[in-house]
Amino acid sequence: MQVVDGVQRLTTVKRFMSDELRLSEDDLEYLHDFAGDTFSNLDSATRRRFQSTQIVAHVIEPQTPDEVKYDIFNRVNTGGSPLKAQEIRHCMSKSRSRDFLRELVEGHNFNEATQYAFWNKTKTERRNHRMSDRELALRFCAFRTVSIDEYSEATSLDSFLLEFTRRIDSPASDINLRRLATLFDRSMINCEKILGDAAFRRWLPGPERRRGPINRAVFESQALALSRYPLERLLPFKKEILESFRELFNDPIYDSAVRSATGDPKRVQLRLEIPRDLLRKVVT
Repeated sequence: MQVVDGVQRLTTVKRFMSDELRLSEDDLEYLHDFAGDTFSNLDSATRRRFQSTQIVAHVIEPQTPDEVKYDIFNRVNTGGSPLKAQEIRHCMSKSRSRDFLRELVEGHNFNEATQYAFWNKTKTERRNHRMSDRELALRFCAFRTVSIDEYSEATSLDSFLLEFTRRIDSPASDINLRRLATLFDRSMINCEKILGDAAFRRWLPGPERRRGPINRAVFESQALALSRYPLERLLPFKKEILESFRELFNDPIYDSAVRSATGDPKRVQLRLEIPRDLLRKVVT
């Protein structure tokens, strides 16, 4: 079984009952007499009471369609911080897709291209970013593999990404993960070398040309376009590409496609086609 909500609480209970955790005075709100105790140090009556406490679990049958599972997970996940869409997909996925996405986002090229946006300030450890980096990698791979016509048949962007994750995990998968990894790395190198700190962010209009945070729609738009060329083809046109990509945010059609209703098939098609066509004209 896969635990979707409550894995930290269940892990804590298991570790406490295995004497791997000790009760702390600072963390005990009422039962101060137990400070410093492990589970085996508790008196027998308290241990029995602890062991007899029931845990309520909602079990979803394996044959339930993935779309229904996803919806149920969304609805029952009300305690603590609600899970993000990618966190739910992670819970529903298998090791093949998990390991693949982790490999992509923990690579040097992705971190350089995103300017270590998913790390702490000293770049010594990854921040708790709720798997938003893995969603970026998944969106790149999905739209690099699946046609816009096939995407248009999905009920939503989330269901589309869930189905693509399922395809990766399938024993009969037709997806070449090594090729996707190669294209992803090439794209990250190109984005870092050509766009620099302008990569994956909207550049807001005005004299200061302020840049926003990493935008998922901009990420897939720029990354997919630049993944189609080797770096040596792009470098002679670096300045022109950078300026042209920035100017796209002055185009209300393109800017709208990366800013609102980003799951709409028409807007997905626009934000993928516009920079791709632009590069065809620039790179001769």
